[in-house]
Amino acid sequence: MTSQQSTRSQGKVLYQNDNVEAEQLATLSEGKVADAVKKSSGRDKPRKDDIQIEDYASDLERKKAEQAEAREEIKARRRAGVDVDGSLGQGRQRNEDNSDV
Repeated sequence: MTSQQSTRSQGKVLYQNDNVEAEQLATLSEGKVADAVKKSSGRDKPRKDDIQIEDYASDLERKKAEQAEAREEIKARRRAGVDVDGSLGQGRQRNEDNSDV
């Protein structure tokens, strides 16, 4: 069965196309509403009060410059033999190792 059917009207053969009938039955705004919503939708745009995810790599050079003085102080204390962050193992007995922790 084809989508085109013939009908006779006053001795003439008329062909009906199902698509033409569907186009005529469609409402005037069908599809236009979805297009309008898509254009005006703000869901992809962040609002002022939305949570912003901080990019930790942004301004990395500025952050390094701010911490440079503290970093140099820690390095100098390490060179002097001070246990700055517990990495030298001070506070342990001579017979202790990591398996005793």
